[in-house]
Amino acid sequence: MLCKDFIIDPLQIDVAKQAGASIILLIVNILTDEKLKQLYHYATSKGLEVLVEVHDDNELQRAYELEPQIIGVNNRDLKSFNTDVEHTNHILKYKKENYFYISESGIHSQQDVKQIINSGIDGLLVGGALMNCNQLEHFIPSLKLKKVKI
Repeated sequence: MLCKDFIIDPLQIDVAKQAGASIILLIVNILTDEKLKQLYHYATSKGLEVLVEVHDDNELQRAYELEPQIIGVNNRDLKSFNTDVEHTNHILKYKKENYFYISESGIHSQQDVKQIINSGIDGLLVGGALMNCNQLEHFIPSLKLKKVKI
């Protein structure tokens, strides 16, 4: 279970763990490098996985300094709140190997997944589309596609 709060304090990590979370979200954009590192190491010391979320190339480089296992690319522009799944392709154009990449936000259909499946992602974080879906038993399997090895 993902705790998708805006985590800025170790106390929130404790609460997430007590509530049953197995993974937390750390948003690079809202944290200094020092705070990001502190929270990341605190969470992992508690046995939690950490999804380190980035929005641009600079934040991706900052995330790499942390050497996390999982990096999420948020397709939502933090200023306009518009989403564009092609953002994942742009950010992961020069990705490094040995990380798990997750595309986040703006994924509503199989067509959206087709646009990003070969970007190097290992998974999807789908929220709003699930909340608005009437037939989860059909929707979720429709998002599963095979990557093409290049």
